[in-house]
Amino acid sequence: NRLAGFIPDTLMTLKRLNTLDLSSNILHGTIPSSSIGNLLLLQHLLLNNNFLVGSIPHTLALSSPVNGKMGDLLETIHLQDNQLSGTIPLQLEYLPKLSELILHDNKLTGEVPSTICSQNINAFFFQGLPPEASPGGRDYCDAISCPVDMVALDGSDPCISCNFPHYNPYIGQTRSCNTVLNQREILKHFYENTNLKDGNGGKWTGTNNWEDDETFLCDFTGVTCD
Repeated sequence: NRLAGFIPDTLMTLKRLNTLDLSSNILHGTIPSSSIGNLLLLQHLLLNNNFLVGSIPHTLALSSPVNGKMGDLLETIHLQDNQLSGTIPLQLEYLPKLSELILHDNKLTGEVPSTICSQNINAFFFQGLPPEASPGGRDYCDAISCPVDMVALDGSDPCISCNFPHYNPYIGQTRSCNTVLNQREILKHFYENTNLKDGNGGKWTGTNNWEDDETFLCDFTGVTCD
């Protein structure tokens, strides 16, 4: 489909809904955090491949008695390939039926809460690999999101480190490392690579403050900011 716009709050009034699949559209805005907890019978939430921003709602793990059961029936959460930011909510550990938590290729930071990590979540990450094939043993948090400055090239084990000058500031990256450096880091790499030490003490002449971490980058010698 090519649905555009925001996720309407009115969808959250469908309290008997068990699957919400809006994947692969061009939806913007945030996931309705104040009302998505109303979908107490929801089992499958598929919002991947959109342009959603904001944080992952902790209300996904809102529990409430429904027909003798708890409302935390979620088995599948697919939020990959969006622009979501912030950290992974600790409350997701309270989803006992959760088997798929797919979050890769967003702008998430921090770490995967260890209380969420389990051999029962994203088991496909290690599919076909014996336990001894994972260096240092299996880290079930990696199956949810590779750490900062690491990447799962094909979406499965292992998470490998990015090589300089590539850098990945987010967790849960696949395919390739981003070359996302802040302005100070870019200038620092420029200085280091153009000021190679030689017998005369370096290629830059005169004095400068480029190696002073406390100097504002706009105050670097020779730098002018608009």
